[in-house]
Amino acid sequence: MKRIHQTNAKDTELMNNAFMTLLGAYGQDPEFKNFLDQVETRANHYASQHLIDRGENPCKAIAEIEQYTGARFRFGTEDLCK
Repeated sequence: MKRIHQTNAKDTELMNNAFMTLLGAYGQDPEFKNFLDQVETRANHYASQHLIDRGENPCKAIAEIEQYTGARFRFGTEDLCK
């Protein structure tokens, strides 16, 4: 969502602030969190499929991202990396 806002924005800083305001205002709302989880799941699935199509191992990339960030990145990829 942030990337879409940045791509379409004439003023990137304004759109970043708008996104963060939206996240701050609704970030704890269960429906909004569910929506963000769905978006993240789809994005991760598509990114993983892109790596597979290029002959790369998405599980290795996911493990590296998780190690580097300390954050869980497996939404939408659980079936690939068991």
